[in-house]
Amino acid sequence: ALGVSPSHQQQQMGQQKSLHLSDNFKKIRHLGRGNFAVVIEIARRSDGRRFACKCIRKKHLAENMQKRVAQEIKLMGEINHPHCAKMFEVVETPTKICIVTELMEGPSLYDHISKQGKFTEQLAGRIVYQVADALNYLHFRNIIHRDLKPQNIMLRKPVKDDRIEA
Repeated sequence: ALGVSPSHQQQQMGQQKSLHLSDNFKKIRHLGRGNFAVVIEIARRSDGRRFACKCIRKKHLAENMQKRVAQEIKLMGEINHPHCAKMFEVVETPTKICIVTELMEGPSLYDHISKQGKFTEQLAGRIVYQVADALNYLHFRNIIHRDLKPQNIMLRKPVKDDRIEA
C-alpha cells in the first residue's frame, strides 16, 4: 500500500474515503490511456457532478514508481491555482490507485491545434500567459512538471469566439 493520506481539500470537506470508487461514483466514459493508467470521466452519485479519474494499476508499477505516484498525489493535494486541475479525492484499493480530479471539458491543446490550425495572436497570448502563470506557481513551490507538452495541456471548455481557459 502506498499509504496515501486524504488530500487537504478532502479533509476540509469532511469527505469519507470509500474503498471502492463505484460506491460514490459512476463511470461515464473513457477519456484516455497512458503507460500506467486509464483516465475516465465519472459522476458523483450524490449530486451528478462530473470529474476525471486517473486509475493506476499497481501491478504495472515498480517500487520506485509507486513512490513517485505517492509523491505526485501529495503534491497535487497541495496545489491550488486557477490554471491547475484540482485534486478532490484518492481511492486506494489492493490493486489500484484512483485519483479524482477536476474535469477539463475541452480538448487538449494538441487536439485543438490539430483540428483548428493556428490561433489568433490574442488567443495564443492568452494560452501562453495561463500556462506560464501555472508554471510560475509550481516552480515557486519547487514543483517541476516533467511532461509539459501540448497533449498534456487541457482546455477547460471548447474554444469559442476567441475565449479560452487552459
